[in-house]
Amino acid sequence: MSQPPPHSQPGYAPGPQGHPGRPRPRPGPSVPGAPGPRPPYPGQPRPVPMSQGRPPFAGRPPMSAGPQGPFYRPAPRPDPARTGAASPIPRPYPRPPASAPYGVRPQPQPQPAHHATLSPPGTPRSPTSLSGSTSGHAARRRLYPDQITTAYTQPSIPAGLPPQQPMSSANAAYPAAAAASPQFFVPGADPQRPTPAHPQPPHGQPAPYAAANDLTQSFNQMGFAGVPTSLLAGPPEIWALDQPPAPVVLPPQTAAVPHAVPCAPSHIRSTLAHVPNSAALLKKSKLLFGLTFTPFKTPGPGEPALPTIGEIVRCRRCRAYFSPYVTFTDGGHLWVCNLCFLKNEVPPFFDYDAHRQIPVDRFERPELTHAVVEYLAPDRYMSRPPQPPVYVFILDVSHAAVANGSLGTVARALAEGIDRIPNGDGRALVAFLTVDTSLHFYSMSPGSTEPQMLAVPDLTDTFIPYPSGLLVNLAECRPAVDALLGRLGEMFQGATGTGFALGPALSAARRLMQHVGGKIVVCHSTLPNLAAGALKPRGDATPGAQESELLKPADGFYSGFIQQVLGVHIAVDLFTFGPGPADLATLAPLAKTSGGELHRYPDFLATRPDQVARVHAELGQFLARETGWEAVLRIRASPGIRFPAYYGHHFLRGTDLITLPNVNPDLCFAADASLEADLTGTVAFFQSALLYTTIHGERRVRVATLALPVVSTLRDVFRGVDQIALAALLAKKAVDRAISARLEDARKAVEGKTREMVHVDRAELGLTGGAMGQLPVPRTLNLLPLLALALLKHDALRPAGPAPISSDERIVAIFRLLTLSPEALLPHLVPRFFALHELPAEAGRPDPSTGLTTLPPMLNPTSERLVRHGVYLLFSTDSFYVWLGRDVHPDLARDLLGAAYHELTSGPLQLPRLETDISQRVQAIMDHVVALTRHAFAPQVTLVKEDAPAPLRSLFHNHLVEDKTAQLPSYQQYLAQLRDQRS
Repeated sequence: MSQPPPHSQPGYAPGPQGHPGRPRPRPGPSVPGAPGPRPPYPGQPRPVPMSQGRPPFAGRPPMSAGPQGPFYRPAPRPDPARTGAASPIPRPYPRPPASAPYGVRPQPQPQPAHHATLSPPGTPRSPTSLSGSTSGHAARRRLYPDQITTAYTQPSIPAGLPPQQPMSSANAAYPAAAAASPQFFVPGADPQRPTPAHPQPPHGQPAPYAAANDLTQSFNQMGFAGVPTSLLAGPPEIWALDQPPAPVVLPPQTAAVPHAVPCAPSHIRSTLAHVPNSAALLKKSKLLFGLTFTPFKTPGPGEPALPTIGEIVRCRRCRAYFSPYVTFTDGGHLWVCNLCFLKNEVPPFFDYDAHRQIPVDRFERPELTHAVVEYLAPDRYMSRPPQPPVYVFILDVSHAAVANGSLGTVARALAEGIDRIPNGDGRALVAFLTVDTSLHFYSMSPGSTEPQMLAVPDLTDTFIPYPSGLLVNLAECRPAVDALLGRLGEMFQGATGTGFALGPALSAARRLMQHVGGKIVVCHSTLPNLAAGALKPRGDATPGAQESELLKPADGFYSGFIQQVLGVHIAVDLFTFGPGPADLATLAPLAKTSGGELHRYPDFLATRPDQVARVHAELGQFLARETGWEAVLRIRASPGIRFPAYYGHHFLRGTDLITLPNVNPDLCFAADASLEADLTGTVAFFQSALLYTTIHGERRVRVATLALPVVSTLRDVFRGVDQIALAALLAKKAVDRAISARLEDARKAVEGKTREMVHVDRAELGLTGGAMGQLPVPRTLNLLPLLALALLKHDALRPAGPAPISSDERIVAIFRLLTLSPEALLPHLVPRFFALHELPAEAGRPDPSTGLTTLPPMLNPTSERLVRHGVYLLFSTDSFYVWLGRDVHPDLARDLLGAAYHELTSGPLQLPRLETDISQRVQAIMDHVVALTRHAFAPQVTLVKEDAPAPLRSLFHNHLVEDKTAQLPSYQQYLAQLRDQRS
């Protein structure tokens, strides 16, 4: 039934400067205890979403404050179809009539067939301009005062859930008006992407189309990987980032037993799940082919422990380890290696247990049923007695370390965390060196409670002042260790020296532990400025060649030192404090080459509880984490496949042998894979073998074997693309080029390779027939442009511009990308973004099927999602941000943060653990996303209020990677550039 014209409706009022009028908002139903309508701000006719008033740092010039107020909407744009006439601002949905109750949205208008995209049925799209922009000032919706006041109390419809959802207990605390339609209006939702009415499709499967004919036509066009994705047709499908990679389907009888457990992607992950059978096919695809390895990954929550095997069986020729993919021949007396195809004899214990004197079933052996196993290595795998856990701490005691409190903080953190060192058998050894203009050793003896300080002022020819009692057994000398750590914070209170002799301290530590190896842990606040390895401040760089030069070492002492300690299995870990430049470009190779870690705490002050808590958490986890000692890693592959380059924290001793003095569960490596010859088989195999010593002195070999099918067509290659692994490999290659060449070269490499992969052979892949002005790509690459843009906006590669970035910050960001696994790297590039003011009922509660915490639906990282009444949580691997709108519901702010909006201060925040339901659910969500990254970070929480200082708001908005910045385009603009750059 047609609706009456707007001017005939009750309560009609014209808009400013000829803007079409609209019905005045009607008050909602009276609910006891519910707040009433909130009056607008002075000079503000109607409250609007945050997306209409984005600050200039979000990539849009500020709106001028006119006579109607700072949020005044300008006059409508002229209608191109009617010259000289003003047309209403186009909106994605028809405005509800005045008689429609609040919460009811009219049904969307049907879209033409060529507008059908990957969104669910009933999801309308606004017209797409030639520039690819689908959002803007002209496509947004106003919020009325009664909507703002009831936004937190209105039940929301999370993405991927049915429309009718029960009200969560958090929302139940604030009564809301009931909706009168099965299709709810979700306050703060994206007007161009409404909530779907059915679950979202799983990763790797097509989303349903609006019409069956469109679906049939798309499958006829593609023939692989579901349906083509037109990237410019809407926002990226951010929910797909959480989907696991598609399972690998191998030819029948590839594994020796049908129930063999394949290699999990968390151990080995390939960019291509389908390996091309020739170098020519790989070159034609323009895709990156490589693998990421996390060789010491420990089982996560709900995962079973790795099986342990006592006898090692290896191929006589290629030395590959026995795996589920070998085949038996000659009546089961021989087994054929799956890498080199050599026939080997089957050991007698495969069929008979000599210890128990009973026959056994060989097809139930762990090495045949699991692709990831651990072997107990015999004595021939040891060149010396097993190494105990060894820690030598070098502590800066100069004036800067005493003034900022880092010395006392580190001493207290060590005193609390030293019990967390795995030392069940009492073999751990420790030593302490304090350094300023002299070296101070500490002699401790079993049973003594008083350590003795031995000072060595000669820095030119360092020596060990005492033959024994410096590197001591932790369990035997624990009273003396506790006494030393308890006094360190006060022993150097009057220190006035500004020198820090790191070079001589490293040389002394090497002499102290070279017979056993271990870890050198450096905690400093002062730039090394004395004796060997002395450095000078290099300042901040200007964009260009000078910026790249500051990423290269300024002194060769530390590179030479690493070459001396690699042979004796010594790694170096850095904990850097202090406000001044630390020249991490020179010091960080100590950690990079030896497999160590780098932690930086800029502007540290012991008077800030949040920073002290972070140091205690990260240093305690660093000590407690399981570590593999004196390790080496070798990677093998099927004939015709080789690895020309490796990326990560390691030292490459040979073409396939990596030296790792220490290895931890978070350390990830990447390797390029190339095809030297055509692959003749139907399956390609990759195997990593990590030889290491456990904390208990056992020598073990952890073996992981990955099997991937070999294909001969381009469509099959693209069907198996893993774009998360692809982005991880691209990131590691880019930052490796940034430190070896120039930053500009790394940026161009990312842009060029992304352009090549997106501009596929459309005719070959069946991507023809798309709408004009669109960018059709295979569905397996639909998120690659977003990941590439996020990489370009990361601190490791982004141009300095108005928001400068120091060389130390850039080095830390580069090392993050080098060492993070694909699972941990993903939220570091594209942060997880959640709306806390409209949590679904199940969010933050354990999943009944898995027992793990249920996460709320992810939002696209863009400021278009922000509304004034909202509370948002953003997670980026090593940091949390809580964004708080000024019109947030007062009860929500108190239940979550313990105070009202005006009582809170923007900046670092220790999120309180309250007894309220929403506080406990949000804490569970935060704990779960941190556990998913499985990294030794203690993310710092930062509160960003809507009226926070501009630098803090810019820091938050830098993580909203879909927005435009001063130097880099928005996501839609970037897609338009990719489309226009097609040759």
